[in-house]
Amino acid sequence: MPRNVVSTHINKFNEALEQICSKPDELTYRLNPEIGSGEFKHYKRPNWDLYIGRFKLIEDIRFQRLPAPEDVGCYGISFQTLGDTINTANWEKPGIKKAAEGLVFHSNNSSINTFWHRNTECSLVHWSFNREWMKEIEHELNFPKIIGQKLAEHKNPMFHVPLSTDMRGNIRQMFYLPSEIYSDFVEPYIYGKCFELFTQASGLIAQNANKQGKKQHIHPDDFNQLEQVKIRLINNYQNPPSVNELVEQTGMSKSKLQRLFHATYNTSVYQFIKNIRMEKAMELLLQGYSVTEAGYDIGYSSIPNFSAAFKEHFNQAPGKIVSG
Repeated sequence: MPRNVVSTHINKFNEALEQICSKPDELTYRLNPEIGSGEFKHYKRPNWDLYIGRFKLIEDIRFQRLPAPEDVGCYGISFQTLGDTINTANWEKPGIKKAAEGLVFHSNNSSINTFWHRNTECSLVHWSFNREWMKEIEHELNFPKIIGQKLAEHKNPMFHVPLSTDMRGNIRQMFYLPSEIYSDFVEPYIYGKCFELFTQASGLIAQNANKQGKKQHIHPDDFNQLEQVKIRLINNYQNPPSVNELVEQTGMSKSKLQRLFHATYNTSVYQFIKNIRMEKAMELLLQGYSVTEAGYDIGYSSIPNFSAAFKEHFNQAPGKIVSG
């Protein structure tokens, strides 16, 4: 049985961390050795809290964020990415799979269950904020009305947002701070990235909600099949399945699969895989991998082809990342 870790409010993520971490300083949570290794950094401003963590567990943990309907107007954004070799067949609830990679936007009425698996490298961003913070930025960004309406319509409102390239870039920069950011400016830099992430997430939710009434409704069974396809592509990006294999998996026709995949995730199967590979390559380069190591690691057999694809995606050569 996994260890159960509970946070009683979505804006009190520290409650969960205090059950599995020690605090070497006021803004750092370090995993206890019997739980695993890694740490979370806490960034705080009035009316919002941000936690950024990279960790690896030696036991399974079930993390629950419980609803807090008395805290009117609290919201959260969470991003979680898991390791590449995870066996999704062992997950206890299929509905949880869609949070393997992506951004989840939720309110104080949301209840979220997530499994952190042992021996798996995990990255997590958890950001909570309230209406007071949104009032502070009204002159810069109006909280989209359609999101407020969607949150009000659902007893347990939660929206999963596939990551765009720009969103991946913001999250990556939270984990790998640019070397030119002086220590005194880290907090405002992180705050700026949060603001961008909020804009991107809320914009995509509003955009998707607007499109929903204009596009052909996707049957829940088809959507579940698409989610399984997405998870398979994420977990097997180094050697991805062919479209014909995905057709066999879903039972859909090739044209239907491609049409519904693009309608749901706003990209083709091929481009989806390419985006994952390029973002993973960027992470590897930032971790110190050579261009050759990164290219081979993400599944390219030709390093010149990898370099060309990387430059097309990021508008800079992979060698620039390594040398920088």
